[in-house]
Amino acid sequence: MEPIKKKRILQDNALINSFPIEKLDQYVAQGDISIEEFKQYNLELSKVKELERLDDLRKGIVREPEPAAVKVAQEASAQPAASSIEDQISDFFNSLGGQLSPNPVPTKVAQEPFVPPTSSSVTPPSNTKKELIDKVIREEVGIDQIKKELNNNLYTYSDLESAGVPKRIIHAMQYYFQLRPIRSFAIEDLPPMDKGRTDLFFVGIAGSGKSVMLAGLLQYANKKGIMIPDSYNQEGNKYSAQLTSDLERGILPQATVSGSYNYIAASFKDDDRVPHPLNIVEVPGENYAKIFENGIQTEEVSGFVNYIRNDNRKILVFVLDALEHRNRLENFYSTYKQGDIYASILNMLKDNKILEKTDAIYIVVNKFDVIKKEKDPTNQAKDITLAGEFVEEEFLNLLENCKTAKEETHNKFMIKIFPFSIGEVCYDKILKTYHTQYSQLIMEQILKDSFVVKDGGFLRSFFKRF
Repeated sequence: MEPIKKKRILQDNALINSFPIEKLDQYVAQGDISIEEFKQYNLELSKVKELERLDDLRKGIVREPEPAAVKVAQEASAQPAASSIEDQISDFFNSLGGQLSPNPVPTKVAQEPFVPPTSSSVTPPSNTKKELIDKVIREEVGIDQIKKELNNNLYTYSDLESAGVPKRIIHAMQYYFQLRPIRSFAIEDLPPMDKGRTDLFFVGIAGSGKSVMLAGLLQYANKKGIMIPDSYNQEGNKYSAQLTSDLERGILPQATVSGSYNYIAASFKDDDRVPHPLNIVEVPGENYAKIFENGIQTEEVSGFVNYIRNDNRKILVFVLDALEHRNRLENFYSTYKQGDIYASILNMLKDNKILEKTDAIYIVVNKFDVIKKEKDPTNQAKDITLAGEFVEEEFLNLLENCKTAKEETHNKFMIKIFPFSIGEVCYDKILKTYHTQYSQLIMEQILKDSFVVKDGGFLRSFFKRF
């Protein structure tokens, strides 16, 4: 299952809880969605327990009944035989919050509960262990499923390394498993954006990869030695450090917490060692959907619009999710097209005079490797040409809206199209290779299109270098 499809399913709580247990178990068995992920997205507890039971049965693990379950079973065996055996078994399982197994259950299980050894002492059959490890080698499972199987002692890190998983990937897994959650900030929690900077906004739907792209830009700047963290917003510095640390250790940064904003104040030096001060603002993708559905009438959205309405010059980065776009016809949960949402956002920004302060709009084709594999498998065309062709073929309406907005504003901002890919990814979250060239390209453009600090002061100048 594609990551974007999985995320959309998990985020729709009513949808996942409406699925029959057979469908949910199919997702687990195929490695599409792990039980841990279902838990995180509030699947009903009874369904979680049944999924765990079915998953353990597949792996030859017999769970020790919980004390409450044993008590219920003992009480059930002491009841008069007024009802059928089938009814007693059904009542027993329903009292646990689970569902009756499709396989017949021996009568004596309900009457004399068997207490097996704990799961930690059960060794899976060798053929089962090999099959599970082979799935890891073939990259057919996600990182959360691997975590569950490691925790259940179905195999070890040493087993994976012996089977051929590179040590660097194993270290990335270990780091991922102990990640700390990202702190959440509402718009009112952020300090006012510092004056005399270029405001850099990332516009993208949930799951489009805004955080990953930002991490790539910051990591490139860090490695190049051109980033200067500013003391204005220390929480932003901490967030920046976490993004680059995650990427350096070989994992994709965590997605922004739903409804949470992030603000980084930092300066970046150009080739002449002149600093460009930026306000980098990451807006939750859910907000863009809210703006599309409700306009700016909601308190949360109007607060965001008021926050970005200032005298600073701006660069807007529209992040197109190439993978989601490719799979859009299969995604029954996807109500709106990205292009429709972004065109609406663009015109909202125009109506609120924000485009009058905008100096450049970047349309970035994220997850560009999807396009490259389909359109140019022999690597004959230039990436930037492929990205431009993709936008003109698939997002022409957004591009034309940008051109119209440019004509209707006094500020004739630039419109640029770029490709972006963070690199090759495995197990949903582990970065196998980091593609620095895309981060370099966009960072160099930002430095061309943003303010500079001259003569050691805050006299602002704007250079448009073509």
